[in-house]
Amino acid sequence: MFFIFLIAIFLGGYILIIDPKNKTHRMFFLLAINMALWNLFAALAFSSSTEKQLWLFFRIGAVFEIIFVSLMFHFIIILTHSRINTLIILTIYALSLPVHYKNWSSFFVFDRAKRESNIWVLHPAFHSFWMHYWTIYFEFILVISLILLLRQLKRAKTQRGKQQARIFFYSFLVYVVACIIGDYFLSPHFKIPPLSPSYLILFLIGISYSIAKYRFMNLTQVTVSKDILENMDELIILFDTNIELVKANRKTFKYFGHSPSKMIGKNPSDLFGNVAICFQKVLSGQQEIATCLVKVEFPTPRTTVLEIHLSPVKDKHEKITGILLRGKETPGATQFIERFHISNREWETIQYLNIGITNREIARYMNISERTVKAHIAHIYNKLGIKNKFELVNKLRGFSISFRN
Repeated sequence: MFFIFLIAIFLGGYILIIDPKNKTHRMFFLLAINMALWNLFAALAFSSSTEKQLWLFFRIGAVFEIIFVSLMFHFIIILTHSRINTLIILTIYALSLPVHYKNWSSFFVFDRAKRESNIWVLHPAFHSFWMHYWTIYFEFILVISLILLLRQLKRAKTQRGKQQARIFFYSFLVYVVACIIGDYFLSPHFKIPPLSPSYLILFLIGISYSIAKYRFMNLTQVTVSKDILENMDELIILFDTNIELVKANRKTFKYFGHSPSKMIGKNPSDLFGNVAICFQKVLSGQQEIATCLVKVEFPTPRTTVLEIHLSPVKDKHEKITGILLRGKETPGATQFIERFHISNREWETIQYLNIGITNREIARYMNISERTVKAHIAHIYNKLGIKNKFELVNKLRGFSISFRN
């Protein structure tokens, strides 16, 4: 319980530091602090040497328990964006006030305690109206909270929202089940203290997991940008100055069959073949934007052609720190390649021809001889039924293909 006290303090403080002005953050902080103090005084109560100390610490801890249950209902209303009248929320708080009074004037859950095998065993006050009142109040809030979380799960529209709602609902459901099994079955049969304060850490862990993975309650410019990037219809890749992949969006799986995390460290030649000239022009500052058309043949046998745009990423001193690649499918180029059975090397040659570089430069970029370059050009012209570069440009334009370098 003391360990959970420390965890709850940490989580509450962490969320508050992120954005202390956010209402949800402040409410989470209050929830975490009350849970922390509830566990702290429960730990002190069960560690007491005398019955007088036990009841003193128990009553202090019960204050935070009662406040926690009311706050939990309020927090879930805010969390699920439920439109519940303020008067209803105030009524929920007001209904807990009689329990606060009974906590200090008499008993409301347990009426006696005895020490067995060095463990305090509390006897439930089954005859007490206030125990039943508290049980109904607590379980009513649990049920309504589950309904609100389930409704949020069904109404969530975005993938991110669904993942968050799923984590909230199931972590809270696990807490409720653990609480029922622990306090109603394990405690009386195995003579262990009621551990419902500790079970609540399951719900807080669920929220903290969502914080770490989905940036719940942390909609900063960075995380919003990340969501936009992930859901863009284009392939987005960031390379560092060593031309190694450092970041990519989920489109990489569609075109390369791997998740973004498995693409880290790859270079452009692993993905698109030889596009060194495009990267060189950007890194050298010759062009602000370079364009290439590249073939992608994985994961399906059908060729896909992407038009990729490369632009420099600069720091505040205008120094290039990386290259941003944006790629989108070009149906015309795909049709062109399939219709004329253009090979990878021939397609690479076509791009260099349209950039306007010499056969010698093409040979250097492709790491082949000039004779092989001339052979590629001859094969291309033969396949297309053309005689020169001018006709090649017109042929490409007929398929809505243009090179803007």
